[in-house]
Amino acid sequence: MIARQRPEAIAAASRGMALRPDRTAVLRGTDMPTLIITSENDALMPLPTSQAMADASAHSTLVVLPHAGHLSNMEAVEGFNKAVNDFIRALPEGKA
Repeated sequence: MIARQRPEAIAAASRGMALRPDRTAVLRGTDMPTLIITSENDALMPLPTSQAMADASAHSTLVVLPHAGHLSNMEAVEGFNKAVNDFIRALPEGKA
């Protein structure tokens, strides 16, 4: 998918990601259930990054999907959808 993009578009997206501010404090400050989905082959957001996000949120659920990369919602559709559905079903009343 990325190979079909113009180099300028890839550069702009990369710059945007690099300039994003750190939101760890937001995760630390929330008491809401938080779902973090990653994949074992995600080179853009490797597992330690996702684990750090999960560790920052007191009420987090971390799901690691096998055999997928960064676009897990497209590469592991069934696993991704199951993770989201399971998370939503497990939410306490009033937390959705």
